[in-house]
Amino acid sequence: QYLGFAVKAWQEEDKDIIFRGAPHLLVASAPKDAPCPEQDTLIALTTFQLMAHARNIGTVWDGMFMMVLSLFPELTVRLGIPANHLVGYAMAFGEPGVEYHRTVQRGPANVNVVNL
Repeated sequence: QYLGFAVKAWQEEDKDIIFRGAPHLLVASAPKDAPCPEQDTLIALTTFQLMAHARNIGTVWDGMFMMVLSLFPELTVRLGIPANHLVGYAMAFGEPGVEYHRTVQRGPANVNVVNL
């Protein structure tokens, strides 16, 4: 039902809810028998995001695509993801949609030091 909203927005308003207009999608996967396959994919995508932003490439963690993938798991075959892999997450990327003129202004960090 929720994804029906995305389809309707695409058909009636030409609004891309799933990919947000990004021309590229990176799907991170890892072998299921790896010690930490899900964590490995998240670390890889986080590293990619940092590198992309340093090169003025916009990224978005694509939870909507992950929802589509959960409903249509056969897409993993069409995407060339090996059967013995776990799909961790997906990230769309391309021309940045937002320009930040400065970083977020935060107060001092609260640090709790534990002495044993």
